[in-house]
Amino acid sequence: VRSLNTPVGLSEWCAGHATTGLMSNTVDQLPPPPGPGIPGFHITENKIPISGKTRYIHQRKTVLNAQGQHLWQTDPDGRHAPPYTPPPGSQAPGLTAFESITVRQETAAQDGYVGYSWEAFSSGVNGCGTSGQGQFDQMANLNTDAGNGGANAQNGYVSSQCGYNTGVRMGYNLLTHKSLNIYVDTASLLIRPINLDPPGIAGPASNHSFALLNNDSTRCLLHPSGHIVSINNAKHKIETLKLPPAALPDSVVTQHHLARTYSGVGTQPGLIIAPVALAISPDGVILVLEDGPWNNRIQAFDLGGNPVPYFKNQDPPYYLELRATSKHFYLDLAVEFSGYLYVLSTDRNNVHRLDIYHPLQKGTSPISTTLNLNAARLAVDFWRSVYALNYEVLRLPNGNIPDFTEPSVSIWAPTTP
Repeated sequence: VRSLNTPVGLSEWCAGHATTGLMSNTVDQLPPPPGPGIPGFHITENKIPISGKTRYIHQRKTVLNAQGQHLWQTDPDGRHAPPYTPPPGSQAPGLTAFESITVRQETAAQDGYVGYSWEAFSSGVNGCGTSGQGQFDQMANLNTDAGNGGANAQNGYVSSQCGYNTGVRMGYNLLTHKSLNIYVDTASLLIRPINLDPPGIAGPASNHSFALLNNDSTRCLLHPSGHIVSINNAKHKIETLKLPPAALPDSVVTQHHLARTYSGVGTQPGLIIAPVALAISPDGVILVLEDGPWNNRIQAFDLGGNPVPYFKNQDPPYYLELRATSKHFYLDLAVEFSGYLYVLSTDRNNVHRLDIYHPLQKGTSPISTTLNLNAARLAVDFWRSVYALNYEVLRLPNGNIPDFTEPSVSIWAPTTP
């Protein structure tokens, strides 16, 4: 099976493959079915390869209908990605911070979801534990299925029912666990659960959590070993902790499940300066993106905070140096399931770019670059689709529906060879 838009003979990439095994040479006989009532045979899809010619194309984004429900809106030609919109930075309806985005893969056995958190003023949202309004962090969970004219986006949609102090981070398991998904409750620094079957966010009133952090979290993610990993930009710290198998009462967590703190400020391997983003490799290596005055690099650690020689063809092999100037800012880092590193950045003119690296590459130049991917945060799924948290404002209309402000989410896909 080859891509429909690629002429035969012009590409070695195969979009999918299948086999029937040995069959008798009988006219008009179909291959044996893969399951009850299903004719034909299974086709195994192959990922689109990453090369120097790879560019990411905008596929679709979220919009709101008149009833305030979410839809996936298809981009017909890949040229309608949301532009960069400067946050207003005021106590008015608008987006003032973009905290995190995370994804769970859709499979035959489970729905796919994208979770995202942001800061905004919404007249329909009060602070957690208070009746007051203000600039609060909020969370939402959205279905990644674009079927039914895009209306399936609303299936499983949930949002936090109250506003948090700034700094809420979310983290989902990409392919495996259905209930061990987390967010950082910034008022208490407790790691609280998010359930995805069915979707639900445990608020502060639930009195249940997994772990307690020592510092505010710049990023917080789940490690495949069942740990949480958090970084702190201001104190140049990494924190890790093995999570219990289920959420516990807050009083138990604060006594017995305090995260351990590692690293500190410095330029040597094992030390970090101004970490801005975090990712976990498929084999469990902790990757920290630094955007400090001397360090512009991705550095590798283990769960004990020790440097790992992950970048075998770099010297030293503990980190990958990134291009940087005084006019350049790094925003986010994501890791694709086979190891590719996705780095989102911008410059003083707000020209955003997505650079893709590989941990085994020689040299420090990106393998490919996509310009004008105007997003504040990103996540990557198993099929190398990029989920982007946009600067675009989605606002529920006034009237019978309480005012609610959130960012749109986009999905980008790599070009075929």
